[in-house]
Amino acid sequence: MHNRVEGEAIVKEGGGAPTHEDCLMEAHRKLKRDENDGDFFADDRLSALPDCLLHEIMSYLKTQELVQTSVLSKRWMPVWSSMPSLNVDQEEFKVTTNPPMAVKCNSACELVEWVKFEKFTDHLLIRHNVDAALLISFGLHISNSSRGEQAARWIRHLIKYGSAMVPGTPWNLMKLHISNVNLDGRLSEHMRSRCPSLVDLELKGCKCEMHEIASDSLKKLVLEDCDFKGLAAITTPKLESFAFNGGRITGKCPLVIMAPAVDDVAMSVSNSAAGVHLHDISNVTRLDLSCIVVVAFTEEFPEFNNMRDLSLKDYCKLTDSFEKLLGDFILSSPNLEKLSVCRCKAAVSLPLGLPMLRRFDCGITMDNFLLGSIGATGHNSNNPDA
Repeated sequence: MHNRVEGEAIVKEGGGAPTHEDCLMEAHRKLKRDENDGDFFADDRLSALPDCLLHEIMSYLKTQELVQTSVLSKRWMPVWSSMPSLNVDQEEFKVTTNPPMAVKCNSACELVEWVKFEKFTDHLLIRHNVDAALLISFGLHISNSSRGEQAARWIRHLIKYGSAMVPGTPWNLMKLHISNVNLDGRLSEHMRSRCPSLVDLELKGCKCEMHEIASDSLKKLVLEDCDFKGLAAITTPKLESFAFNGGRITGKCPLVIMAPAVDDVAMSVSNSAAGVHLHDISNVTRLDLSCIVVVAFTEEFPEFNNMRDLSLKDYCKLTDSFEKLLGDFILSSPNLEKLSVCRCKAAVSLPLGLPMLRRFDCGITMDNFLLGSIGATGHNSNNPDA
């Protein structure tokens, strides 16, 4: 299959993005053409490279530096504006002051920093200087969560124009990282219906009012120090890694997690008494639960044949219904190698017969936790003679 060149961009026959090899081959052909024309040293050799190679070079620049390349020549303006990866970070606009003036200048400097950042980001996103439909990776990071509502309009703008303004056209975004921005159900709905390629979602310090996080393509989900209002479901059939660290969940309904392919789950979050319902995670190999109320897994207890590492700690509370199943849960994990239970609210005797168990950690403040027999290779860190 041959490629053709339109302007400085490579277009593959049959569609699809040009590969790294395509870019190198086209760059080599351009150099050969210029050599044959006797113009090898006259032209700007860097500007002569195809867009895809320039995008790769420019991906190492900060966003401000990226925009500044437009002053080099007219050739560079469409290059940076068609970047497939963009990371907009308020930290780039940090106002530095001498230590004696730092306290006095704190609020004034923050305002100056925000005004500069807001003007820059408006110019970048709202005025369509960046083609949102071409973005494969996007990050928006706000330093101060008090600006979260003001920053939300940039996400709404991307949602509106990320699908090339053609009804029914999907957004090819694969990676989305957001920090300290207020988000609502429009983002979750857009992810579900218009982002079939999204595989990596990371939210940090965000205030979120959404009922569900759902995606048929998502493989990595990180929620860190986020406050969720009304979150009742995480439905991600292809999810492989899930971390929910810090933050809280408020609402009357338990959070139901359905992720049948997930391999690694870590949750440490303050939530309401409604708790977390781990509905379908039977493929998990590592399960780490801290500071949460665990409701149950499923009505019919699943087999956890892939489980290697189970950790319940830091006042993870097991409800009555789950306590009755806790022994079955352990016995349903025949390949368990590490078990940690520390500072948990549980009153149950565990019949431990785990031939693969290599390590057992038991915090001394754990309430009413009775051990049965541990496999011959097991280790009880609560026993000084072990």
